[in-house]
Amino acid sequence: MTDLKTVCLKRNPIFMNPLTSHLKAKKSLGQHFLVDNVALHKIFDASGLSELDTVVEVGPGTGSLTKLLVKNTARVIAIEMDQ
Repeated sequence: MTDLKTVCLKRNPIFMNPLTSHLKAKKSLGQHFLVDNVALHKIFDASGLSELDTVVEVGPGTGSLTKLLVKNTARVIAIEMDQ
């Protein structure tokens, strides 16, 4: 991975699983990956986002929230800064 990777996703998800399957949370940086679907949907529902919105997601991790955002918003810009 590069130091700064920007992935722009529109309605045709080029999803990141092959790129992120090797990721491990760095506890020293306080990282945690979202894996609970109930929590994931609560977060999205609380966001108030619509299919017209563009979203910038910083630290998409394994992409679980990114996938939901891609399906339900106009555009997602996901920025990952880890190596």
